[in-house]
Amino acid sequence: MATSVLDQIRTLEHQKAKVKTETLRKVKQALNELNKLGFDYRVVGNGRVSERVRRRTRTLKNAPCRICGFRTVGPHDARAHRGQAKKAPFTRKELAERAMRRV
Repeated sequence: MATSVLDQIRTLEHQKAKVKTETLRKVKQALNELNKLGFDYRVVGNGRVSERVRRRTRTLKNAPCRICGFRTVGPHDARAHRGQAKKAPFTRKELAERAMRRV
């Protein structure tokens, strides 16, 4: 009885792999047709379909903000001051509103 169960499991795994490869082939075929029409779609990691891969270009450095002159827990840099009319260091109230504290 144990061998028949193992045989069934192997058969199901084989069918699963076959269905997966067939489905992926169909998806790639459909994406090729879309690409011919001018769209830019492709299959990326784990079979996910994505129109465009967006990568982060900037990261926060462990350095003081060039406007404030100090570091904060909940790091920030000069980009955090975009909403200010005149760029100035954050006050204690503004830091509290942004859930930051001075280091």
